[in-house]
Amino acid sequence: MRDLVIGGTGMLGGLVRVLSLRGRRPVVVARGGARLAALAAEAPGMTALAIDYADDAALSAGLRGAGPFQRCVAWVHDHAPNAPLIAAAHTTAVFVHVLGSAASDPADPETLGVWRRRFAGLTAIDYRQCVLGFVPCDGSARWLTDQEICDGVLAALDSSHRFSVVGAIRPWSRRP
Repeated sequence: MRDLVIGGTGMLGGLVRVLSLRGRRPVVVARGGARLAALAAEAPGMTALAIDYADDAALSAGLRGAGPFQRCVAWVHDHAPNAPLIAAAHTTAVFVHVLGSAASDPADPETLGVWRRRFAGLTAIDYRQCVLGFVPCDGSARWLTDQEICDGVLAALDSSHRFSVVGAIRPWSRRP
């Protein structure tokens, strides 16, 4: 079984390694370079796709050649607004959309709803949102560690919940 991970060479590297150990044969999309090569060396069965996911045509072509994928985990940035939908078009079952803490900004409460509406027509997949928050500690707060992100996103992938939060997203004023 194949899983697609977009944004997997950074904080989601641990997730890719776990999926490999589970025999999922992940396909990781990244621009290439040393980090992608290093991850491939640590994740047996992983396929590296050196593609800039902000390039819609290249991403579509690369995924068409490597897919379809049963599951997808996508953590993409604002400079690539079409990448999640392009990846979803090549996904047959579960799509976990990882979003940074800014997606829960009370000053912009529509961010999560906008993405839900964009995915509403894709009824063949189970669209889930996983928001990365922060960890309150001793009167202040800190960002999540890579391991906490890996564990939280893996839990979102393994569960059937449509919405999950890793860490905390409230109160907003505590955000580091």
